[in-house]
Amino acid sequence: MLGGNRTLSILDLRHNEINGDDIKLLSTGLAMNKKLSLLDLRHNNLEDEGARVLCKSLKHNTALTTLILRNNFIEAEGGKAIAEMLKLNHTLLVLDLRNNQVHIEGGMAIGASLEFNRGLVSLNLWGNLIQQEGAEAIAHSLESNDTLESLDLSINCIGDEGALALANALKTNKRLSKLNLWANGIGDKGAIRIAMEWSKKNIVSSLDLRDNKITPDGEAELKNIKPCHRYSTMLSFTSSAVLWGFGVLGLSLIHICRCRRIERCRSRWSPYH
Repeated sequence: MLGGNRTLSILDLRHNEINGDDIKLLSTGLAMNKKLSLLDLRHNNLEDEGARVLCKSLKHNTALTTLILRNNFIEAEGGKAIAEMLKLNHTLLVLDLRNNQVHIEGGMAIGASLEFNRGLVSLNLWGNLIQQEGAEAIAHSLESNDTLESLDLSINCIGDEGALALANALKTNKRLSKLNLWANGIGDKGAIRIAMEWSKKNIVSSLDLRDNKITPDGEAELKNIKPCHRYSTMLSFTSSAVLWGFGVLGLSLIHICRCRRIERCRSRWSPYH
């Protein structure tokens, strides 16, 4: 059906328990489709195999601009498949991978792919636990990437070192205008450094550093850093150890359930919707 589709531009298949086998039927049409621009597969059961099959069909797709894959049990191997697709597909503009578990290996692969990708404008990796190594890979690519405008790395445990790597990338990257680093265990050192680099942007921009491990002294210093552009915002309220810990604990519990494949955990309950 999709292969010969000339009218359908949006396909919403959220909450349908679609798995790796099901996605094969869809992928056959996607490879030839010239019309579909948005595909929403959030809250399904794609897992790594489904992500691999889907991404293979999208490597040379020239129509799809928005792909939503949040909450699909995609782990490291699926993350690598997504990375390979991004190296070749320059049509996709928005990629939402929120609340999967690509972890360090998947995060590093996706991060490295951004060096070659020249189309993606928005990337959401919220809650994927890519950690310091994943953030460093993304930072390295951001030094030369001139298309990505919005990046969400909330709840990824990137810490100070990950934040420092991103800060270094901001010295040369002038395109990124929205960066969300909420609940990442970032301390004063990383927060202040990235805020200083971010403040130099002469464009409307938004930096979110809420619920990190910023001390009152660090918060005071952050408040003295003023954005270059008067319409830019920087959210850096003093962190709540309880909230940050809850976020990481919640994701850890979900990961344990996924690893054990406990059926009752497939209800997709999460403290963050």
